[in-house]
Amino acid sequence: METPQKQFNVERVYVKKVSFDPINAPGVFKEQMKSPEAKIEIKVSSNKLDEEGYYEVMIAMTLNGKVAEKEIFNITVEQAGIFKLLGFTDAERPPILEALCPSILYPYLCHVISNLLVLGSFMPLHLQPINFDALYQQKLAQAKEKTDIVV
Repeated sequence: METPQKQFNVERVYVKKVSFDPINAPGVFKEQMKSPEAKIEIKVSSNKLDEEGYYEVMIAMTLNGKVAEKEIFNITVEQAGIFKLLGFTDAERPPILEALCPSILYPYLCHVISNLLVLGSFMPLHLQPINFDALYQQKLAQAKEKTDIVV
């Protein structure tokens, strides 16, 4: 039996959800003069769309911006993409869906967040690169740790 040829395509990249809340605007603009510090939460998820190899992968990021311990904005963005994966085994798909695809989506997510901040009249915030492969490896190690626990 011949092994099917592997195929990986980015079919579509899109913003699934955006929420921008400037706290105490316009009063906050009188006080805010420097780049904010941000608390960031990030979540990666994926789901199979059909039997033809299409998957939706999404990065959800929430940022809570503060200047001098005073909250100035809340942003939530869900950046998603549709990817086609054909010919990959069940063992090969998870690192693609949880590391490679999010790495492709992340620059788009950063662009959306940067634009929201600038259009909201805040100082830009430089989001550091994220190593999604390392996060995936960490998730695997944590899962293995849980299964290694003897009761």
